[in-house]
Amino acid sequence: MNSFNPQPIGKKICEQIARHFKQTRQTRYWIAIAYYSPDDCYNLFFNSRRPHHWQRSWPIAILNDLEFDELIAVLNVIRQQYHFTFEYSGFNHLELDRLQHEVKR
Repeated sequence: MNSFNPQPIGKKICEQIARHFKQTRQTRYWIAIAYYSPDDCYNLFFNSRRPHHWQRSWPIAILNDLEFDELIAVLNVIRQQYHFTFEYSGFNHLELDRLQHEVKR
């Protein structure tokens, strides 16, 4: 039986997001989740973009030794507090389908 609890990881990531989130008008915010296969880890970035300004990106987490189902659970914890768009890269088609259907909107 797996006793994985996504709450502590999700809470820590939400704290990192809060450090960079400034509710500025006309600003787009989103979270990028990238799977990096050589290290078998997930990298999370908080991004913002204002019109006529450069895009900003902050690394907020590196998740090592995490199963794909556990990643989905962590993303759902983040989604409970922040309703930003999630952008995925480095995932195969089956994983993308699961992410789009199982991560709450």
